[in-house]
Amino acid sequence: MARPRNNITKLPKEIRLQICELLDNGATYDDVRTDPEIAKACSELDLELHNKTFLAYRSGAEFTEYCRLTKSYQRKKQQRQIAAAMVTGDGIIRDQVDLAAYLLTEKTLEVLQDDTAEFETKDLAALARSIKDAGNQVWQKKEAALKASHAAEIAGYQAQIAELSATIERLTSSKTKVDSKQVADDLDRALGVR
Repeated sequence: MARPRNNITKLPKEIRLQICELLDNGATYDDVRTDPEIAKACSELDLELHNKTFLAYRSGAEFTEYCRLTKSYQRKKQQRQIAAAMVTGDGIIRDQVDLAAYLLTEKTLEVLQDDTAEFETKDLAALARSIKDAGNQVWQKKEAALKASHAAEIAGYQAQIAELSATIERLTSSKTKVDSKQVADDLDRALGVR
């Protein structure tokens, strides 16, 4: 035996989609009934929409699929907005910090996807910028630590150069006989070759 059709399913598809949109956006049953286009379609087909009709329709496949597709569309739209907020003029994510910010924002959206509040493009851009700024601060600290480390290395090399220059000066300024072997040994010792 076939299942009886719900009155909403007897309405044209455009009207059913409008009902889905209204219900998904939190409209009351009375709001849906009094919508001019819906009321006109019901009047033309001599249909009445009761609360039980709405309850049955909300648990049905058509409304469930509409909600799933709407959420999927909204999530993709938000992903595009995030990507647009984070790309450079040539349309490429600039560096790993941008990529990390994008991926973290993606995770945030996945957590929030069940929330009914919509994000504005400016909110998404602000979120992406704040994540990027946090990432930049980490990279700036790493860069400062590397610069300090390299400065110490450079100072060590400069001290070695000064010591070698002094040895060369001492050996070349001497009026005495220069022992080439002794100079080579001194240089090797200073350079740490032997």
